[in-house]
Amino acid sequence: MDQEHIKQIFERADLQHICEFLTTGMGLDGPPDKRPYADRLAESSAHIVSRLRKYSADEQEFTAMYDDFGESTVANMNVFLEIGMKVGARIMVQLLFED
Repeated sequence: MDQEHIKQIFERADLQHICEFLTTGMGLDGPPDKRPYADRLAESSAHIVSRLRKYSADEQEFTAMYDDFGESTVANMNVFLEIGMKVGARIMVQLLFED
């Protein structure tokens, strides 16, 4: 095993890489995003807010659509957080007790 291969292993040992692999079975396209969480969330929500505003007739409809989208997002987040915690516990058991 050459030094470059070892370097690549450590570069992939990043939380975003591991999360992407566990949830999609694929690696990240490019390096991990090191921006603060708030910045990453603001950028990603700006796209959906813009799209919802485009397709809503008025502020009331926008609010209803945004609330529906938010509820769906929270449900997905909760499911994947629970799965992630179980995966983390499983990995911890393997690290501590398996050869």
